[in-house]
Amino acid sequence: MASIISMLGKSRYRYKPLQFPDEIRLLQLSGGPDRKSKPVSCEIHHVRLTQNPPPYHALSYVWGSPDKNNAAHCEGGQAYIPVTKSLHTALLDMGVPDTGFNIKTGTMDDMQKPEDSPLYWADGICINQDDVSERNQQVLLMGDIYRKAHRVITYIDEGNEERWLGIVFGIQLQQYVHKRYPRLPDLRIKDLDRLEEAGLPNRSDPQWRYLRDVLSLPWSSRMWIVQETILNKNIMMQCGGLQFPWSPLGEMSIFASRGYIPFLAITDEDSPHVGLPASSPDLLDTMFMLRSQAGVANYQRFSCMRLLLSMCHMLKSTDPRDKVYALANVATDWEAFGIVPDYSCPVEKLYTDIAFRIMKRERSLTLLAAASFAQTPSDLPSWVPDWSNLPKAGYSMDTSNEENLIHAASGASPAVIDYDESSRSLRVAGAVIDKVEFVSEVIGAAQFRRKPLWFEDMLKMVKDSSSTPIRLGGSRTEMEALWRTLIMNVAAMERLKPNVEAPSDYDSYFEAFVRLQAGLAGMEQAIDYRVTQTEYEKALAFDGALTKRVHSHSLCKTEKGFLGLVPEGTRCGDDICILLGGRMAYVLKKTGNITRFGGEAYIHGLMKGEALRSVQANIELIVINA
Repeated sequence: MASIISMLGKSRYRYKPLQFPDEIRLLQLSGGPDRKSKPVSCEIHHVRLTQNPPPYHALSYVWGSPDKNNAAHCEGGQAYIPVTKSLHTALLDMGVPDTGFNIKTGTMDDMQKPEDSPLYWADGICINQDDVSERNQQVLLMGDIYRKAHRVITYIDEGNEERWLGIVFGIQLQQYVHKRYPRLPDLRIKDLDRLEEAGLPNRSDPQWRYLRDVLSLPWSSRMWIVQETILNKNIMMQCGGLQFPWSPLGEMSIFASRGYIPFLAITDEDSPHVGLPASSPDLLDTMFMLRSQAGVANYQRFSCMRLLLSMCHMLKSTDPRDKVYALANVATDWEAFGIVPDYSCPVEKLYTDIAFRIMKRERSLTLLAAASFAQTPSDLPSWVPDWSNLPKAGYSMDTSNEENLIHAASGASPAVIDYDESSRSLRVAGAVIDKVEFVSEVIGAAQFRRKPLWFEDMLKMVKDSSSTPIRLGGSRTEMEALWRTLIMNVAAMERLKPNVEAPSDYDSYFEAFVRLQAGLAGMEQAIDYRVTQTEYEKALAFDGALTKRVHSHSLCKTEKGFLGLVPEGTRCGDDICILLGGRMAYVLKKTGNITRFGGEAYIHGLMKGEALRSVQANIELIVINA
């Protein structure tokens, strides 16, 4: 075991400076086939990416504890490089993989031995982590490093028998799905007691738990996994000495969301009656989506910075600056922002700069969605998204063209914004159009599931809050205005159709949902309940629309009688405003001369530019200064 003891009597390796802008280091493992039983030994080589570098593997791994109590020996064992335990373990297993999974035969085979001394790139050794200027320069090369690698190897864990059985089971599930689909999902999969009828192991089979344990390993939660996963077509995963393709694990969450396998494969919380789990966007879903888009773009830059920041908000990084810098080699518009990686830059300044420059470049305030659901208070201005903290449950920046078209509260008006760095104030053109008069408690799924009278109770509570009549906003009844508000008028359709603006007949989905809740409540009292497949699918579709929108939101009524869905923390007296370049309405919180950004809001009947047209003369420069 290489530890602090193995460093005694040896000098610390002195990095030779990199002489060229495209120069990198590669490490060559030594020790032969039995090197796993020896301390990690390697030699360091300098190569240039533009000068036909030799074939190498780019290593992706979880940093884990930052403590560097292990060593990689070099220069014939006379020097050492301190490394983390996770990198040390990965390098030991990089020696010679023991086995791989043969997809054609469905069996474990001995791996064909790679070259005796393969070259690897691993950031913990190949970048001098103590040299900030070198880190700043090398981070911009990492895109090319992963693109030009012969293979990217994602090391997920040192492994044990249960891990390997879980991986093999995941590969078998992938084969199960590919043999049967595309076609409509087998409805027996929704019933966990009928899995064997659908050709799957029963719900108590330990293989399900083994797979879940593999999927819950932290490899998929790392920020750097984005470029490591999507910039090279040839990617393999490794667990201990077992190598296998990326896709079996990467596709699991997608298979479950499409009903091809039970959610039992990815979570131990499963109910056939509540639609998709009401949770934050799944990390594997994000990786699968990004890798699919990257493949279409031939593994080059393929998406804008705003969308990538949003999609990767749930990912973690040891250095909070990497929530931005890790996307520098992926975003199509990175160079337009004029930001150069600098690890001495304060996090608050970096996050503020990128937020303002994105909105200024796009002439749009769509980015403000990410500032609406910060998990914990931070030192950032209220309008700046804190990418270092996890968003609250329910946050999901709309990224699809369909939803961007559904909501256009400021019409086609571009954003007019400016930023004063000395006061950290955002100045934006817009108009205050109303005030919050009534606000409910934060809505959660437990409030409306199996409670068919919940909607009537909510409507009565809103009406009793003041004598101001409810504005219908184009709806036919007050109840329709209520349920359209609660889903932000965005419909989730059955059988995985894309989200659309809720059509005029979407009331049948709402009614099916209410009947389902009544039936489920009756079943708890031993009352028999039956439902048709069509009605059940409509109910689940409405459940998906409702659950996605109401998390961390409250229902509100404005002084002018509009119903709205506002973010948690909204209070009576808060302003409702329309800002040029914003597709949603916004909550502003004023205290004396201080104005804070309160988050996005949906105001029913004012999401197509109606309010802005009626208050055109009142457009002013609004200052958000806290």
